[in-house]
Amino acid sequence: MKFPLACINDYVDLENITNEKISKALTMSGTKVEKIEKNKETNEYVLEIELTSNRPDCLSVFGISREFAAVFDRKFKIPDLEFVQISGEIENEISVEITNFDLCSIFSAKVIKNVSIKESPEWLQNRLKCFGIKPINNVVDITNYVMLEYGQPMHAYDLNNISNKKIIVRLANKGEILKTLDKVERKLDETMIVISDDKKAIGLAGIMGGFNTIVTNSTKTILLEAANFSAEKIKNTSKKLGIKTNASSFFEKNILQENVFFAINRACQLISNIGCGNVLEGTITKKIDSVFKEKIINLEADQINKILGSNIQKKDMIDILSKLGFKVENDKITVPWFRNDIENFFDVAEEISRIYGYEKIPSTPINSEINMYGKTIKHEIEDKIKNILVHQGYFEIITSSFSNNKLNTFVSSKAVEISNPTGDESKSMRTSLIDSMINVILKNINCNNDEVRLFEMGNIYRLNETAQDQNEYKVNMNKKNILPKLPVQNLFLSIGMCKNCDFYDLKGTIQELFENLGIFNYSFEKLKDNKLLHSGKAASVLINGVCAGFIGQYHPHKIKNFSATYEIYLCELSFEEILKNFNSNRKYSPVSKFPSIVRDISFFVKNEIDISEIENFFTKKKLENDTIEKIKLIDIYFGNQVTPNTKSVTYSIIFRSSERTLTEFEINIFFEKMTKELFKEFNACFR
Repeated sequence: MKFPLACINDYVDLENITNEKISKALTMSGTKVEKIEKNKETNEYVLEIELTSNRPDCLSVFGISREFAAVFDRKFKIPDLEFVQISGEIENEISVEITNFDLCSIFSAKVIKNVSIKESPEWLQNRLKCFGIKPINNVVDITNYVMLEYGQPMHAYDLNNISNKKIIVRLANKGEILKTLDKVERKLDETMIVISDDKKAIGLAGIMGGFNTIVTNSTKTILLEAANFSAEKIKNTSKKLGIKTNASSFFEKNILQENVFFAINRACQLISNIGCGNVLEGTITKKIDSVFKEKIINLEADQINKILGSNIQKKDMIDILSKLGFKVENDKITVPWFRNDIENFFDVAEEISRIYGYEKIPSTPINSEINMYGKTIKHEIEDKIKNILVHQGYFEIITSSFSNNKLNTFVSSKAVEISNPTGDESKSMRTSLIDSMINVILKNINCNNDEVRLFEMGNIYRLNETAQDQNEYKVNMNKKNILPKLPVQNLFLSIGMCKNCDFYDLKGTIQELFENLGIFNYSFEKLKDNKLLHSGKAASVLINGVCAGFIGQYHPHKIKNFSATYEIYLCELSFEEILKNFNSNRKYSPVSKFPSIVRDISFFVKNEIDISEIENFFTKKKLENDTIEKIKLIDIYFGNQVTPNTKSVTYSIIFRSSERTLTEFEINIFFEKMTKELFKEFNACFR
């Protein structure tokens, strides 16, 4: 916000204070100075400040001057707002009615007679130019200048155009039309505040006046208004109608109600001094009772010094608070009406420290004990999984927990809907990581980065099994209801790869991951009736007989919808199942010094028998006989040389003991027994 230094000098003597000192001192006190430069039209210095939202008291020359006085230890000149008035009964000139004080907490009005509309004096025009406002005429310029001087928007009406001399602050009627000062006819609704007479709307409250009561050169009597309107209503109206004015900007920041009295008296003083007209004695004011509640805070000097790490004398604290407008009596601090941001003892400590000077407070090392905690086993396993995958050439991705179900991959009745989504991309919480993985892979393909290896660890969300429907999760924010059942969230791992890869590459990744985690009791079973994956290249992943996820190729028909030509392979695993079966107690086993015995077995089986079933059979046999070191699939053959609807399968089995040399006899006995069981279970025969 801009402030001409000449305006500030009216309230605080700035003699011998350089621009450089102003910039540094104000910034160090918490009021950031962006720049100080000369206005080209007026040749006067203008201060530009970045104000924080919690300091509406500084949205005016009067307020920022108070800061100057405290920071530079100068006297703050409180203005004398006396002015000449003519006798008369204002009640005979105008009446004011507020239909709801939630819309307008205070409305104050003065009447000016014998008005003479002309150009403003040069000093007033120059000051408005420094603020970046174009001068119009003396009355309008005074209302604009007072708005900037006291932070209170004002408006002047041609009183002769107000029907029956009555002002009503009310909500607009649905579809009501108001032609504003910019000559635009605006259609209003019942959420917007208007100023009206007994027949029509004459102003859009807090934003812009109506064209039907505009002050012109022929105006002889004006009604001067200063009021405080609902910040929320003004903000919503401004947004709906697409109007942004200086007045609306002030009201949206919750300006101070008490400013109304200062502003209207200051405007009348300027009108009287400049000779714009005669101010009629008396003021019409309608307001809500006792809006301002005085705050009392205890002054605890020792505690303030302890918090700040300082050694500020109590009398200096009182002096600083007095400069800022606080009253201190018997160690009781009375917060001034214009500081509604001060709530407690800590706010007071902050005020003292920023005016005293942060640079004067010595740096004090933190004197406290820091307890060091290690990671939980859950977090250690998460890190281990990520490290294993990174070492295999994968990159980690992190995606949003929100979903729009655009791919319709996992649209579930158990999805948790968002009651107030910010957009189409966040209608519900994700029920799987796969949609996000597919989106990231497709985006990389579109950016010509088609050979990707990605993984993500993240939560998925589903309705609690005990919840009946979505209505149990919807929250009325106004009533602050408590959720009866929170959604269930589970941590999952997803892996995706594309180009120069196949099903077995991803399967190998899973196998290496499991074995590095000490999980050996895993298996793969053919996955059927899954619309997401290719029917011939999909499998369930089982750990200790429990389904932990799936692995497979993204269905070719689905990928065609995205103009992608590469095969995409996906996997999703439950972290909960991995955690249950994780085994960190891995012991070193020395390489056996005894020779191995190798047996190959080739046989025919029906095509419908999955290799995974045969591998599960061999895995069980390996657990039964600790002399089996390794079982390896050598070959699968389909062709003219085998019986129709059958396939030839060859396995190599390595036997070795760590304690002795095995004999052919004992191996043959076990091998023959295992072969009989294999042939019986799968109806197989020797090749």
